[in-house]
Amino acid sequence: MFRIPPSLSWLINKRAQLLGEINAARKNLSEYIAAEEERIASLEVSLKNLDGTMKLHEIQIDPKLISAKRVNNAKKHLPHGGYTKLILDSLRQVHPTAIGTDDLTLILMKVINNPELTFEELRPIFRQRLKAMSRKGTIIAVHKDNPAWNAKGLWKLNPDGIPNPKKVVNGELASSFVPLPITPPPD
Repeated sequence: MFRIPPSLSWLINKRAQLLGEINAARKNLSEYIAAEEERIASLEVSLKNLDGTMKLHEIQIDPKLISAKRVNNAKKHLPHGGYTKLILDSLRQVHPTAIGTDDLTLILMKVINNPELTFEELRPIFRQRLKAMSRKGTIIAVHKDNPAWNAKGLWKLNPDGIPNPKKVVNGELASSFVPLPITPPPD
């Protein structure tokens, strides 16, 4: 009969032992993978339930229906710069005296001569232009010095505000005003 040498039998036993450990490790690994896959499946179910719950509370909004915070709905009765030109022409007519916002609006209503425009529509437009022109330094807000006129507004041209392009002194534009006739805008 064939007899296995003792050194070889030790190697065979060691090999069998290592195969057993490998098989045990594979079994443990497959059990661990199965447990983690089961845990992942459970987490995916929880996530799906949370997404479903969030969709129940989600408000369906069409962004196209949400308007902007501020929309420019200003009616354009005159071309760009028309109001400013009318105001400057009117203030040049009465220069160096001041004129109130209401009086200026009434005068310019006659110049514009549009029956659809009311005093209540035009006064805020002219008041806004007057304030902007005052901030630029083109005109002076006289009512700031006179509390009696503070509510209505009293305006006059700033003598140093607008250079007169027709008058050149020492190669520079002079800042004197030439009274211009108030002309209604073309239709």
